[in-house]
Amino acid sequence: MAAVLPRLRTPRDGSSSSPSRTRSRTGTFFNSGSKLVKRAARESRFVSSEEFNVDLSKLGSSEALSVGTSADAPRLSVDTQRSGQELDSVALELEELGWYDVHVPPGGLEPQPYSRDPHYLLSYAHSSLNWESLVDSLVGSSTQGSLAHPAATTAATPPRRVLDLGCGPTPFWILSQAGQPGWEKTEFVGLDSAPSSASIPLPPSCEDRVSFIQHDLKERLPFADASFDFVRMSFVNLALREQDWQDVCEEALRVLKPGKSLEIVESDQVVLRHRRDDSRDDANSIDTLFSDVLADRFVNPRPLTVLPSTLIMSGATGLRSTGRISPEMPSLASNASSQSEAATGVDAAQPLGRYVAGRTSASRALHTTETRVLLHAYADHWASSSFGLATAAVGARRRAGEVEVAEDVVHAWADDLRSRADVASLLTSRLGWSSAFDVALTSSLETTLETCMAGLHEVETHRRLHEDVFGEPDAELERRWQQVDFARRDAAAELEVVRARLSGRSAEGQETLGSLDFEVFVAQAALE
Repeated sequence: MAAVLPRLRTPRDGSSSSPSRTRSRTGTFFNSGSKLVKRAARESRFVSSEEFNVDLSKLGSSEALSVGTSADAPRLSVDTQRSGQELDSVALELEELGWYDVHVPPGGLEPQPYSRDPHYLLSYAHSSLNWESLVDSLVGSSTQGSLAHPAATTAATPPRRVLDLGCGPTPFWILSQAGQPGWEKTEFVGLDSAPSSASIPLPPSCEDRVSFIQHDLKERLPFADASFDFVRMSFVNLALREQDWQDVCEEALRVLKPGKSLEIVESDQVVLRHRRDDSRDDANSIDTLFSDVLADRFVNPRPLTVLPSTLIMSGATGLRSTGRISPEMPSLASNASSQSEAATGVDAAQPLGRYVAGRTSASRALHTTETRVLLHAYADHWASSSFGLATAAVGARRRAGEVEVAEDVVHAWADDLRSRADVASLLTSRLGWSSAFDVALTSSLETTLETCMAGLHEVETHRRLHEDVFGEPDAELERRWQQVDFARRDAAAELEVVRARLSGRSAEGQETLGSLDFEVFVAQAALE
């Protein structure tokens, strides 16, 4: 299980055989943009909009979609009679464009694909994307995906045309929502700066209703006014400068039909720390890394405080929200059987209320066990973007040669969060699963400890004999004793941690690391 596997790091002295950061062709998971083009060419599955002109020779580039300025602009069309060889040529061209730069961390860690937009620091690795989909599913679990259109409200009519801004290369929300009961006739459009990886076969009921567009969120949206019945954004703050929010909200409201809903799911950028790491300099703390990056890129660390006023100034009306959803993150796990509710979530019956600054969600939907899973996913989210965060932090300081040090800070912090989440003991206590890895590791450490004790006894005997014969210590024996004693102490410390993990107990109190604050805002486009 990922929660208990140690993170292997290889030396930084050049002995590692792992490749360095390279620009590579799009990989297996990330080459589905070309698959999407091939399928679009066969089935005409891109959005039909009178504002698009498409040059197939530029598909996959930033110039692929151009906005027409006249009402007579031709509709988006793809020649479905093109030969298979021509389609393969287009696909190969897209692969050669290599939209992602891939950084491969040493030690066998997950590769980190990044966009070539230097402003966006998050990778498109599985773990990074999983975090956002997990939070989306937790927030929308009791309303079947949309708080603006909850399934519990029988009088609500699902929207006919939906736009998901910043849907990501794997648009989880769209693919999930398209299959919800009552949404069988809804058309979905996903927009993101990354090429869509939604090349998986869609159910026949969704096949003709889901389309994707590659477009920069900060640019004018390539849609006519009042084109959609519902627009949503989820966790796009790190892709925007603070001054971009106003334009983005205005554009989202522009393409909404009058009186229809805009939904925004967002979180504050919080660094969860229980204690200082005295082994590291303050300049290299995880708090400092985040502060340097967000300040240098003009990213607001507290978007939940400014989004309401931004929406109102953009012309939105009828602002509602869930209130702050604040799952408290446990500093260390304890026996799951003693856990009680420790966080608030979304109320299925009354998910939204009139927006009041600072209001906390009144529901008790999230439990401590769920926050532990959330904490583990949060750690993986940032560990899978360690290179982007480290590079951005070093760039903010205008100093070169410190990326590896900063990346180690991120990984050490993520490792600590995973140990506090302790998902392994949660699975053991709740599901009755035994951690075969921990059991084997315990046996191995016990053997190592016995070997170290025997080695210490042997070295100690030789030390005394040498002093009796020569009247002075032997430097080589002293060095060997120190090495074996260090190995003994290291094995004993790790054994204690593993035993505590297996027993589901913790050695410290149950203070919390803090809370990860989310909020869902829903507003309407003004009536004409």
